[in-house]
Amino acid sequence: MILKKFSIRSSLLLFLLSLVSTNIAISHPESFAGIFQSEKEKVVHIGTTSIVKGNRNSNPFFDQFFGNIPQQRRQSALWSGFIVSPDGYIVTNNHVIEKADKIDVTLFNGKNYKAKVIGKDKQTDLALIKIEAEDLLVVKMGDSSKVNIGDWLVAIGNPLGLDHTVTSGILSARSRDIFPGIGYGKFLQTDAALNPGNSRGPV
Repeated sequence: MILKKFSIRSSLLLFLLSLVSTNIAISHPESFAGIFQSEKEKVVHIGTTSIVKGNRNSNPFFDQFFGNIPQQRRQSALWSGFIVSPDGYIVTNNHVIEKADKIDVTLFNGKNYKAKVIGKDKQTDLALIKIEAEDLLVVKMGDSSKVNIGDWLVAIGNPLGLDHTVTSGILSARSRDIFPGIGYGKFLQTDAALNPGNSRGPV
């Protein structure tokens, strides 16, 4: 009798798992190619250079005459951003441009522009830069109130300097209070793979 009950329950569980698996398979997108084709030209490559201060390698012979003299070196980095207006406004991260003395933006078609900083916010790590261009394609903004936990998300960016790389994941959580008590809004969380250089690519 016990074995019979166990068998019935096992069969029911397998049936339910089968239904769940079927539903997941049906809801899984066949391809993200359409999204990429639609938005790829609106994602930009951002290159920055900055001057970093640091001490040169200490050498006892020279140190006795000159001491450990601070040195400056130029450092380059590669990042992402996306176009939000036809006349060249681009959203990126504050840490991307915070210490940069030179900002270059390269569009999907290979055209290169010098950019200037319009505004930045260190707390939310957001920045707005601008290039002198016209008739640019603008990224299509979504409505965050219409996405649910478990929905598929796609991130486009330039991780590790590899232009226009696509990764996917799901919406892992909503209303993450990243900055409690200071009046900023809630944030969405995703498990899409993001690597250095993805910063400020659109999701």
